[in-house]
Amino acid sequence: MLGASNATRFLAFVAHRTSLPPPAPEEVAESQPSNATLQGLREAYRSGSLLLASAEALDAFRAASAPAGAPPPTSFPSLLRGYAARLSAVHGDRRLRRRRGGLRGWLVERHPPAAGLRALLRSGSPAALPALRSLLGWFRAELPYFRSPCPGCGEPSSFLGYAHPSKAEASADPTARRAELYLCEACERAVWRFPRYNLPGAIVEAGRGRCGEYSALLYAMLVSLDVGRVRWVVDWGDHVWVEVLVGSRWVHLDPCEAAVDEPGLYRGWEKNFTHVVAFEKRRQPLLSLRRYRGEVTDLTDKYAGDRLGEREISNETIAESIAAVQGF
Repeated sequence: MLGASNATRFLAFVAHRTSLPPPAPEEVAESQPSNATLQGLREAYRSGSLLLASAEALDAFRAASAPAGAPPPTSFPSLLRGYAARLSAVHGDRRLRRRRGGLRGWLVERHPPAAGLRALLRSGSPAALPALRSLLGWFRAELPYFRSPCPGCGEPSSFLGYAHPSKAEASADPTARRAELYLCEACERAVWRFPRYNLPGAIVEAGRGRCGEYSALLYAMLVSLDVGRVRWVVDWGDHVWVEVLVGSRWVHLDPCEAAVDEPGLYRGWEKNFTHVVAFEKRRQPLLSLRRYRGEVTDLTDKYAGDRLGEREISNETIAESIAAVQGF
């Protein structure tokens, strides 16, 4: 059912949201909303009454609500600022600070060798990379990449679309912007939710995620261990990972692949790179956590090698956008 039509998705969603019998397929019309109706549909989405079948539909809602004259939400400057704000939110996660021992305590309890990482990484010890490989091996075993099996029976499920976070999901992570809905036909066509959290505290509680969740969590873990400089790396080709400074050298870390110091890994994924950007937030008083105030570094050449794709904007625009975000 991965190729289900909008009508089929709608029927499953109606059954999930109400106790009424869903309408017959022939009663459901498939149509593309006009720009004039997008704002009203956005309100319906926020109320949980609308299911969006694609990420493109989410982008359309964001574009419809953008202020007049503002750059499109999917433009390089907008995405750059959004990623910077997301990293600021990771630093400001109050739920983690309320946890006894914080994230560091949670991590060291489950992976005791993590307690020694600070000294190894700051000194550039030869034992640093083996220790990082041990950490990432533990991470992948503890938090495997979530491939959407049904939480009830473990059977594969069919993607239905995106819904707005529920009240409980928004309470767990106020920065969450969407939840994925899936249909498990083995469980009497049960619909279940996979909220896409950004904050480490919510990710730890949920115990599942993909590269977006796990890169944010690994970043927060390393910050909690006070290992020194850490940065969050975003590939515009839909992947995210981390770098940490070991001695005087930046080392690549991918929690989903349990990969350490393998910057050429992604060139074998048969894709071209347009932008790879690192975000490193400076330490600052708690009251200013909502502001980014950090370094933004273009790492495209490091990771792309000979797989650099065509960019739609000039190098000058890229540099200007990065400079603007660093003072955001």
